[in-house]
Amino acid sequence: MFFRKGKIYLKMPLRRLEDQSGAEKSFIAADTNIKGTLSVKDSIRVAGVIEGEVASEGLVWIKKGGRVEGTITAHDVIVEGEIDGNVNSTETTELRSGARITGDIICAKLSVADDAFLKGKIKMPENQGQPHTFVAKRKGEDESKKNKSPRK
Repeated sequence: MFFRKGKIYLKMPLRRLEDQSGAEKSFIAADTNIKGTLSVKDSIRVAGVIEGEVASEGLVWIKKGGRVEGTITAHDVIVEGEIDGNVNSTETTELRSGARITGDIICAKLSVADDAFLKGKIKMPENQGQPHTFVAKRKGEDESKKNKSPRK
């Protein structure tokens, strides 16, 4: 809670998974290919290709165009690219717009966008309550102006 000119404001919780996990310290660029096991202590963002296992104590974020061929084990996982293998997250897994997974998912919380693809099984603890839903596509100000036809 914080104050401003006599008013009380409640600090809003961080809603996006990437905001909750903090900044990643490792990045695999789009033109990078890695073969083998990758283990990081903090979060990692993958825009390139990894053939092998990925392990992180933080967030693993597979960006659009990124690909992992192997198992991902992490606290949280965001997928916008492709995974050919299993995902084991101790907390949250988000399959965002354009995500493609061929493999099983084990997680405590799962969010899936409308056009995400999953070919595999999902295993979650039974006491987790309702699933989290979200809108995958948001129009930015520039896009919404382009799509409006001028009125006569």
